[in-house]
Amino acid sequence: KDDLFVIIGDHQPPVLSNPDEYGFETPVHIVSRNKGFLENFKEYGFGLNLEDCKTPVKHEAMFSIFLRSFIKSYGKANAPLPDYEPDGLQLK
Repeated sequence: KDDLFVIIGDHQPPVLSNPDEYGFETPVHIVSRNKGFLENFKEYGFGLNLEDCKTPVKHEAMFSIFLRSFIKSYGKANAPLPDYEPDGLQLK
């Protein structure tokens, strides 16, 4: 009942698709029976289906999005959340 699945799709190469129309976005699906966990992703632009997802998220942001959502749903109450990193962790 607590299984989580992260399914990362792939876009077609430009010779097989029309990137001007469809872009190069990669679909990501988060599958869980925990509705609260799934609700956490909405603030980052995720939706119940691909048509609901209007704002692309960078691949680099997925780590912080997933970790924040996971801690909110499965961590200790009031556990500190890592920062949301829309451009990924920046090396100094």
